[in-house]
Amino acid sequence: MDDINIANTMKNLDGMYKQVYADGIEKLIPECSIITKAVPFRETERLGDKYHQPVLLTGEQGITVAKSGSGKVRLNGSVAASMKDAQIEGATYYIRGQLAYDAAARATSSKKAFAKATDLLVENMVESLTKRLEICFLYGGSGLAQVESVSKIDPNNPNTAVLTIQSLTWSAGIWGGLENTEFDLYDGANKVNATAPIVLSVIDIDHRALTFTGNASDLAAIKQGQSLYFKGAYGQEFYGFDAIFQNAGSIFNIDASKYALWKSSVYPVNGPLSLSSILTATNRAVARGLNEKVTCYINPEKFTPLSVNESALRRYGGEKEASNGFESIKFYSSNGEIEIIPHPFVKWGDAFILPLKRVKRVGASDVTFNMPGRGDEIFLHIQEETCYEIRAMADQAIFIETPAKCVKMSGIQ
Repeated sequence: MDDINIANTMKNLDGMYKQVYADGIEKLIPECSIITKAVPFRETERLGDKYHQPVLLTGEQGITVAKSGSGKVRLNGSVAASMKDAQIEGATYYIRGQLAYDAAARATSSKKAFAKATDLLVENMVESLTKRLEICFLYGGSGLAQVESVSKIDPNNPNTAVLTIQSLTWSAGIWGGLENTEFDLYDGANKVNATAPIVLSVIDIDHRALTFTGNASDLAAIKQGQSLYFKGAYGQEFYGFDAIFQNAGSIFNIDASKYALWKSSVYPVNGPLSLSSILTATNRAVARGLNEKVTCYINPEKFTPLSVNESALRRYGGEKEASNGFESIKFYSSNGEIEIIPHPFVKWGDAFILPLKRVKRVGASDVTFNMPGRGDEIFLHIQEETCYEIRAMADQAIFIETPAKCVKMSGIQ
């Protein structure tokens, strides 16, 4: 490929990128990124290493009561509302993709040729990055799954192990397409695979079984109850719904033990999911001030029984809302409307109830291919490799203004 002028080719690639993707990459965000699409991104300036958001934790309480005609009365003293500065730690995600020199040279011949050469690459990068973010919106800081049991495929091959995942922490949607991805295992705060990451090689959806390869001593240390994380994610990713809803201490620099409005409810179902259990769980939040529409995210396999169960509480109407449960179920409770939506990344045992209007997605950058400091330059030349590289990134976090209006349902069977 000696006849390729690297500088000119990169310039032409950048120009073609602007033409083909001038309208942005929002159209490439996959349907599985449900929260990403439901909660608009808000660019927020980072102060130090955190984003700052003021939140109201108590109301003004300096109220005086007097009978009509009392005349002159002494007013009670002012009791000011409590406002705190929530400090939100975001996380930056990067993804890399590469385009060989010969493919790049052909791609610069026309807009159509560029689109054909890059569509699959760009679309796949956006899908992979937004999927990772979407999983973190739900389970950032909590882990992807817990081990139920571990076995060896071949006793003579100590570098391979099969992990069966606990049913309540299983979500087929999380694992689809993650072959060859690297992971870490943690036992509490202790990293199990101290030598090297473990690599996912085979996914058995029907049996909740994941086959990993890795260092023999690392695999030998795996046992029941340990948690799986993406490589390097432990302690680095932002908090998701699961961690926020279960918090009983300090999160975002505010102590939930001191402020009731900063603590969510956890409702243990310990049985099948039903409309009745969703109503009961929602009432936990109603008792703490909820008086608005909420969304309930559940696993798709738990959604089907609900969609075929007739109920007078349901609201019918609209092509995508029906008793057969095409996309969502809507019904009313004391708070107002409850919309139940199946989410492919919610685990079997979980459901999350929350008012979406109180959820903020904040950060320095939504998903973008414009790297800081490079202006409109998209493609990079990779030294010692015959290819160009394109990178995408996102820097953000999820934040809930009123945790008390949220409920996690657990133990769904």
